[in-house]
Amino acid sequence: MLWPAIEAGTVSSSEDLEKSLRYYNISWSSGATVGPLIAGLVMAALNVSNVFYVASLMALLACFSVLSSMRASRRKKVKSGEISFKAALLTLKSSTSLYLPLSSSFFYSFIVSIVFTFFPPYAVDKGISVLEVSFLAFLHGVVRTCFFSLMKYIHSRFRENLLIELSTPLLGVSSLLIYFGLSPLHYLAFLTMGILVSLMYSTSLLTVMRKAKSKTGLYAGLFESAIGFGYMTGPLIGGLLSEYRRDFPFLLCGLAGLAIFIAQTMLRKKLSENKKRPFMHRP
Repeated sequence: MLWPAIEAGTVSSSEDLEKSLRYYNISWSSGATVGPLIAGLVMAALNVSNVFYVASLMALLACFSVLSSMRASRRKKVKSGEISFKAALLTLKSSTSLYLPLSSSFFYSFIVSIVFTFFPPYAVDKGISVLEVSFLAFLHGVVRTCFFSLMKYIHSRFRENLLIELSTPLLGVSSLLIYFGLSPLHYLAFLTMGILVSLMYSTSLLTVMRKAKSKTGLYAGLFESAIGFGYMTGPLIGGLLSEYRRDFPFLLCGLAGLAIFIAQTMLRKKLSENKKRPFMHRP
């Protein structure tokens, strides 16, 4: 419930869609970046239980921040269209242009959830320290946040659909680097994943919310539902594979990248055929 509400509120209360979403992405990415590093430092210096004390303190501070912002925006009225399961299905059926960003969002979260779920136990087997694992996550977050800040210039030079079509399959390829088990490849994988995640996530969110108009809550819900479904199925399938070998989930990431490339190729072909098909008037 949190993410769609924040995205819908961000879009509804802003006149510059691209700028607002860029600041939103920088904001959440910054928090997600310093979190693993702080957790790693606390675990290395103290113990695991102290990480949750720090997290509780940050949650309390966030609560006070939200309450103060609610007072400032209480008088603002946000228009919203119908939000229901039926409305979501009708939107998906009528808006074929949503297929690309939503399918890519699913595969993005599927791949990322596998990497961040199964890399820590895999790293332990390889003798990698907790601090180094935290630093890899920190490196990923720093690169992701930096590229979020550059998206205005990237979007002005490249087509949005092209960024989505390239970033998600390459995300699977970069995750596959972990499968080979070499430490330098781990750094390369997390670095390239940070770049690709920023390209895919920001572009897909911008593409979806640009079509929302008054139905910001509905479209934000569709976007986050696609991501949530990926986060749900990725660890589940990856967990089944990890029962056989610890590195099999990363091989699955590579196959997921191939799957989205094939799906995008078929979707592009279908959409081009629909555009070429002549419109027939009923007599």
